[in-house]
Formats: sequence, structure tokens, C-alpha cells
Amino acid sequence: MSKVTIRDIAQKCGLSIATVSRVLSGSSYPVRLETRKLIMDVAQECGYVPNMLARGLKINKGNEIAVILPSVQNSFYASLVKGIETTLHGSGYSMLLYLTEIHEENTRHLVESLQGKMVAGVIVAADSMDDFLEKKLQHLRRILNTKIMVVDHHIGGCTFPGVYFDYFSGARMATDYLIRLGHTNIAFVSGPVDRETRRIRLAGFKFAYEALRGKNVEEDCYICEEETEFKAGVTLANRIIASGKDYTAAMAMNDSVGVGLLAGLAEHRIRVPEDFSIVGFDDCIYAQMCSPMLTTVRVPSERIGTMAAQNLLQELRNQQSGSSVYIEPEVIERKSAVKLD
Repeated sequence: MSKVTIRDIAQKCGLSIATVSRVLSGSSYPVRLETRKLIMDVAQECGYVPNMLARGLKINKGNEIAVILPSVQNSFYASLVKGIETTLHGSGYSMLLYLTEIHEENTRHLVESLQGKMVAGVIVAADSMDDFLEKKLQHLRRILNTKIMVVDHHIGGCTFPGVYFDYFSGARMATDYLIRLGHTNIAFVSGPVDRETRRIRLAGFKFAYEALRGKNVEEDCYICEEETEFKAGVTLANRIIASGKDYTAAMAMNDSVGVGLLAGLAEHRIRVPEDFSIVGFDDCIYAQMCSPMLTTVRVPSERIGTMAAQNLLQELRNQQSGSSVYIEPEVIERKSAVKLD
């Protein structure tokens, strides 16, 4: 039997040799998924697969897992990546990292890269998901059976399985914790509320605090644009003091803002927790590097990454999976919040 060539595949598919060559060489050149699948199927049917293997080329899907995140500047995402990468180590799958803060002007390029590399699976942070990306991931799953796993928070209407954290309950618990300590004048401090997880935290604070105050608490929410979240906390400490309101506590959008708030209050000789209590959010390393250490809501980001990678690997190995996991928040008590006398 004569050796099957790219020309043979092209003739059988009714496509150009150039298009077939791009697909069989693993090129990232954009080719429609239906066309790509046709070429792969015909190549395998004709016995071209052994030749592809010998040349180290991709067959149907590769051994790469795409991880799509907003950024890695936030320690939450850095820990998430650590959990994913540690779990994938030794599994036969490698990780490709995409940051939507880089691709935000043209998510299409990101999608074309996913298609060109024929990734085996995708782990995507909910805050990176827009309508276009969700539609294309649905397409990848339908046409190539690409496994998709979402992490962080559940998106309404999303049909992908995921590992989710309840941010609303976490913010409500943090606010209720301060209320139980006797605080009735509480501020919410945050950097830009430009992601859904941050909007959810703000909603959780308002829900709990409005139940106490019996009115709209928008005026108690301090939000600012700053270069870093730490600087946002410092700036908001000044705004809280300048407001003239008798706040005794604050819930910070995350620990970075909380540490900045602590530093800003210290500049005005306001002691934490003697004069002012702070509860953070995330339980990142910064919460234990400051003095006093922050009481905070734990978001187990590394565990979330580990569980997402484990579930994805189960799907790739054709084991029973596909269900979502919901992780409940907990308040970690340290030294930055105390009961009012």
C-alpha cells in the first residue's frame, strides 16, 4: 500500500493542499473547526495518523490545557495557577496560560490560538468570560469535545461545569461578623468594581448592612481608581477620615485593599484594632504579613485550582464527572477586628 500524502487527504476532503497542510502541521493559522475536524478524521481514516505521530504533530487534540485568567497580578490568580500546575504535573498534560487583560481588545486572537493548538481542555476564570468567549468555548466543546471547566463564581445561564466560590455569602458573613462584634457604622472599601466577583462582594455587604441600617447604604461604600489595590486602601483611609463619619470598622474588597487601609489609618495614628476594626477578603499571604494580621474571609484559591484540574483530568480520562462543586466561605479570625466595648 502506497504512503498516504497530504495531496491524497486534500483530494478526499475537497480542500486545498495548503489548508490541509496547515491543519496537519499544527499551525495556529485560523481554520474553521468543522474543516479542521474533517481533515483530522480523513487523515486518521486514511492511515495518515502514524506518520503524524512520527513527526510529533497533533492528532485531533493535543496534550495542552489552556488556562484563561484576567491577570496574574492578583495573588488569588497566582495561587489558582499553582494549584492547576501542581495537579497537571506528571499527568501528561501541560498548561498554556492566556491573560484576557492582554487579549481584551481582541478576544478573537485568543480563540484562534485555542483552535490552532487544538487544546484538550480549558480552565477559564469566570471574570474572563464574555459572551463571545463563552459562545466559542461552547463551539469547541460541541465540535471537538473539548473539555471546559469554569472557576471562581457561577455565571447565570452558563452550562459548563465548574468549581465555584460563594462570594455573596462571604461578603455577607464578613459584614455580619463585624455587626456581631457590635459595630453599627461600617464602611465598604474597594478598588475599581470592574469584575463580577467584586460586584457580588459589594452586593453581599449591602444586603447585610442594609438589614442593620434599614436604609440604602450607598454612601458608606468607598470606591476609587488607583494604580494598585494597596494604594486604593491608603487613599480610602484618607477619604473615610475626611468624611467626618464615626466609622468603627470596614470591610475591604480584598486583603490588598485591607492592608492598604491599615497603613493609611496608621499614618493618622488610628490604631487597628483598638480604634478601628478591619475584615479583609481572600486570605492571601498579605493578610498574614501585616501587623496586626488581618481577620479575613478565606477563598481557597489554590484548592479551587487543584479541584478544577482534577475534575478536568477525570473528564479527559472518560471518568464520570461534569458536575459542579460549590465551596462555602469561612471567616478566619486573627487580630484586626475586635468587639466594641
